[in-house]
Amino acid sequence: MAVVLGLRLVAGPRHAAARRGSPGGEAGAHQPEPSAAEDAMVRLLGASFVAGGGLVLYLAAGQLLRGGAARGGEPRVARVPRTCYARPVSAGDLDLVFQALQAGGVRYLVVGGVAVVLHGHPRFTADLDLVVALEAANARAAVAALAGLGYRPRPPVDAALFADAAARQGWIAEKDLIVLSLWSPEHPATEVDLFVREPFPFEEASARATVVDLGGVHVPVASIEDLVAMKRAVGRPKDLEDARQLEAIAAERRRG
Repeated sequence: MAVVLGLRLVAGPRHAAARRGSPGGEAGAHQPEPSAAEDAMVRLLGASFVAGGGLVLYLAAGQLLRGGAARGGEPRVARVPRTCYARPVSAGDLDLVFQALQAGGVRYLVVGGVAVVLHGHPRFTADLDLVVALEAANARAAVAALAGLGYRPRPPVDAALFADAAARQGWIAEKDLIVLSLWSPEHPATEVDLFVREPFPFEEASARATVVDLGGVHVPVASIEDLVAMKRAVGRPKDLEDARQLEAIAAERRRG
């Protein structure tokens, strides 16, 4: 899988230069005020800040936010909102979840609203939807990684049974579960939903996936093709709108 989107969190003199629009910034260009989309991405991705400095979020060519790469293929800069400069904050919940999954060697794909945002359509999302490869060992690793962050099932089921195919089938038949929703008292703002049945052949979807580099944490995101198929199958108005936006992004990328 090719890494086609990149994020780097950078602190120090370049941050100050970018804020001034000086030659250390983006080709000496004037730096506009952050857009609502840029602010939304910073909030969603939980960018970390350092005391007395702040960080600048660089979006590599391939583009999280729409509009194409900067001139010459150089990364364009999404400036952190000024309101965030005054105080240091810790890494966001999503960063911690992705770090834990990578450390645990979990094979998964990001789907749902977070995947839509990472492909370039900023919009509100309240949870993180994951398709985990459901081999028993991998499913156990996923549950263990999330349990390390305090995540536990919202429905009255044993999380360990997520690795048991018969138990998952029972959840589907008896409880009408589509996803196993996990919550954490340590991270109450971010629920994690694990699909209890793979919505597509995992290996094929994994081969089509985009990998986003979040400061050294490689996050596999389902392809636009697979996301559109999922969204159209669900058919809710917001899913159909996501599908339209994703198709527009794909068309824009094909045009170069």
